[in-house]
Amino acid sequence: MGSKEEIKTCYSIEDNEAALDCLKQVAKKSNGEECRPRLVLLVQENCGGCEEEKARFKKDIEDGTVVKIDINTPEGREIANRNKIEAVPAVLLLDCKNVLIDDA
Repeated sequence: MGSKEEIKTCYSIEDNEAALDCLKQVAKKSNGEECRPRLVLLVQENCGGCEEEKARFKKDIEDGTVVKIDINTPEGREIANRNKIEAVPAVLLLDCKNVLIDDA
């Protein structure tokens, strides 16, 4: 998985956009790993904020850096339940078992 130190460095960046760019690089760099971190955009239909986030991440979704998952699909419900996500849109850094990677 992307090194814990790299992820910790990303989480320590105070500027949100710079921190997100750092996490994108960790996710991209980990492509060859069997259990790699991935950035997930959790969304649902008829959600104004979700439409804004999908537009914001359009390029990243297209190139595979960010994976868009609808919360109403089985995978989306599993991710939300496992990580106690109660609202969308949500941008999550998940491990290969769909567990949230936090800054600890």
